[in-house]
Amino acid sequence: ATIVDNKVWRCGFIENGLEYGAGIWLYEEGNLAVAHNECFENHSGIHAQDGFQVVTNNDLHHNTFGIYATGLKQNALISLNRFYGNSYVNLDVINSDCTIERNEIGRPGYGKSQYGLYLHQDDGREHTPILTKNVIQYQETGIYICTNIQPVIYANLVRCNKWGVVT
Repeated sequence: ATIVDNKVWRCGFIENGLEYGAGIWLYEEGNLAVAHNECFENHSGIHAQDGFQVVTNNDLHHNTFGIYATGLKQNALISLNRFYGNSYVNLDVINSDCTIERNEIGRPGYGKSQYGLYLHQDDGREHTPILTKNVIQYQETGIYICTNIQPVIYANLVRCNKWGVVT
C-alpha cells in the first residue's frame, strides 16, 4: 500500500480519560510507503506498527506524538520527515530495529516537546535501531535511550536542547 500527498488532521478519540488514535495508522505487515503527507492536530500523526514500512518526507506538527513506531523490522525506514510543535514526543520508537535518518526534529518558535527522539522497549529483547544524520533541536531532551536498547547513533546534530542525549 502507498499513502501519498494527504492532509490529515484532528483524528483521535478519548476513552476513559485517555487519548487514542492517529492521523495515519499502519497496522499491517508488509511493504507500506507513507510519503509527502501533512499530519497535524492528531493524537499521533503517524502510528506505524509491526512491519517493513517506509515513512518519508512527511510534515508532522501539533500532534501529541509526531510518529509512534512499534515493532518495526530492520529494513524499515523513517527518513526526511519534519517534526515541530508536537506536544509530547516527536518520534517515539518502541521494540524496533529500524533506520532513522535525515529527519528534522524541532524548529525555533514552535515550543519544546518533552522528547525529540525517545527509544525504548517493553518486549524483553534487545533492539538496535540506527540513528544517523538527524537534526534534533529545541526540545527538552534531544535523544532519550531507555534500558535494553542498543542503538547505533552517529553523525547527528543535537543542539539547543535542555538535555542532549540521555541514557
